Amino acid sequence: MALANEPAGVKRARLTHRTSTTPRSRTYALRLWPRTPPPPARIRQLGPPLLVRDIFRDHARAAMMRRLNMARATRPAQAELIARRIGALERLFAKPIAAVRSLARKLNTAPNLALKLAVKGWPRSPHADGDAQIESDHAAYAGARHFKPDSS
Repeated sequence: MALANEPAGVKRARLTHRTSTTPRSRTYALRLWPRTPPPPARIRQLGPPLLVRDIFRDHARAAMMRRLNMARATRPAQAELIARRIGALERLFAKPIAAVRSLARKLNTAPNLALKLAVKGWPRSPHADGDAQIESDHAAYAGARHFKPDSS
């Protein structure tokens, strides 16, 4: 049965998934978003555990530490991580408009992220002037405090 708005001889285009015959290699990107702060330090009871739940908690904690150590062991070497970061920078410089669009989409979905990025200070570098770093941090913070999103 044809729809009333469509001419009788027109077929609708079918959506198909694109499938690639060659497997794509994984690409790595720069992390632009701030990390979530780590949870506060845990206070542990001194001496042997007195409750069964404390024993279970200690066992679960030991299992988690074993899993984290296994993940650390499978982590790539530092040189490989630096090579990935350099590759991500090359892709960013090759297509800067795509990177800007990606950042704009991210900031459009989460406008408060712009404030987080502005307020979050850059890591200190021993190779840059300390006074210039402090001055830029103050300017970014002042700009973030007076930020008014466009509501038009």
